[in-house]
Amino acid sequence: MREPLVFLGPGGAWDLNIFETTGDALSCAEPPDVLAGEYGDHGWDADGKPVVLVVKSSPKRPGLIGKLLGLLQPALEVEVQELDLPLEPGRVRKALIGRLAGLEPDLVAVAESMGLDDLIALVCRAIQDRIDCIRNGEYPGRA
Repeated sequence: MREPLVFLGPGGAWDLNIFETTGDALSCAEPPDVLAGEYGDHGWDADGKPVVLVVKSSPKRPGLIGKLLGLLQPALEVEVQELDLPLEPGRVRKALIGRLAGLEPDLVAVAESMGLDDLIALVCRAIQDRIDCIRNGEYPGRA
């Protein structure tokens, strides 16, 4: 699987998650959210290969606190698995362009002709630009 990984949650284009690495996905995605379907039924790698986040029992041995908490809930962890499905570059492209349309609508026409790697990079940049504006007290779209 080729990074980054893209997941489209049930909320549509605004619920798009891009993880630069598999490790980022594993450290950010929490078992309850994965079980609740917050990352959709599957996502894609950078080539459009379908991948899925799954929850499995953790082989890690808990410490004392973990043992006490384990009485309430078993130890779980998230894993990324490739699915044995055909590539879906059109679906990942549609999800990325949908997200871009909400951030930088003027770039959508250009984005439609971009390669998938460039499109992912553009959407990541647009998301980061929006976060930077908000951190600086600027709210795009407001006068």
